[in-house]
Amino acid sequence: MDLSAVNRFSWCFMSTLYPAIAIANWLIEKNQSDNCGLTHLKIQKLLYFAQGFHLANLSNPLFEDDIEAWKYGPVVNAVYHALKRYDDDEIFNFIQGHYLSEGNLCFGKPKVELNDELTHKFLNIFWGNYSKIEPWKLVEMSHLSNGPWEQISQAIINKKTFSQVIPKELMKKYFIQFINKSSDNDR
Repeated sequence: MDLSAVNRFSWCFMSTLYPAIAIANWLIEKNQSDNCGLTHLKIQKLLYFAQGFHLANLSNPLFEDDIEAWKYGPVVNAVYHALKRYDDDEIFNFIQGHYLSEGNLCFGKPKVELNDELTHKFLNIFWGNYSKIEPWKLVEMSHLSNGPWEQISQAIINKKTFSQVIPKELMKKYFIQFINKSSDNDR
């Protein structure tokens, strides 16, 4: 994913850390105009890749929520509970309700601030690269051998637990390697 424009722009800014629900709402808003078949499954996978690329390119997380390795893939728990009622239906309605932001319990519709140019620029580039990918392909991509989900899901099997947090440092390291490998293939 070519984020050179974001990297050149980001030297003097640090993006705001949002709750994952705010990023999910940004995706839902984009889907209202672009209609890319945004389902709950697709939102979960887009959040996983957006977080990974943000960590790799800007060295800090896009959202504060942990991504957990569940049996069938990476999941943001708060987003799961907010959207599980949609099953496989396309989602056009914003997530509203109680959410955590910087450790505080809030109520409303969390969103990316309009004046947060860096986050909007990053998300627009990300959306342009990943929004058209089918959910099943995103699942396949998130389950690659030796990827963060695959590494942590082995711990779930061994410990017989339902989920385990995927460390942000593990994601950052993996996505840096992914970007470097993609750059080498483009040469």
